[in-house]
Amino acid sequence: MALNARQTRFVAEYLTDFNATRSAIAAGYSPRTARSQGSRLLTHVDIARLVAEAEQSAADQLGLDHLWVLNQLVEMATAGQVEGNRLRAVELVGKHLAAFTERIEHTGVGLTVTVNGVDMDDLR
Repeated sequence: MALNARQTRFVAEYLTDFNATRSAIAAGYSPRTARSQGSRLLTHVDIARLVAEAEQSAADQLGLDHLWVLNQLVEMATAGQVEGNRLRAVELVGKHLAAFTERIEHTGVGLTVTVNGVDMDDLR
C-alpha cells in the first residue's frame, strides 16, 4: 500500500530527529493530536519498514553492528576510564550476554520458588 503525502512527509521528518510528535506536526497533523498520531504512524507497516530500512542503511554506511558495539564496550571496560564508565560498560556487556538474567520458577500447590537454580526453601 502506498503512503499518502502526509505519511511520506512524516517519514522524512522522523528520520531527521526521531521525534514522532514533532514529525507529525511537521507533516501537517494537528498539534493537539500529534503525539498519538506520531505513535500510530510508527506502527503502520509501510512506515515501520521504511524507517527500519533507513536505519539499517545508515548503520551499514557507518560500519555499525552489534560486534562494533560490543568491541567499544569491551574497550571502555578494560581501558583506564573513569570507574563509573567502566562499570557501566561491563554492565552493558553483561546484559548483552544475559549474564544477569534472573530466572524465577514457581511450581506446585506448596509453592516451590527457585531463583537462578537455587531453591529458596534451602536458604531458610
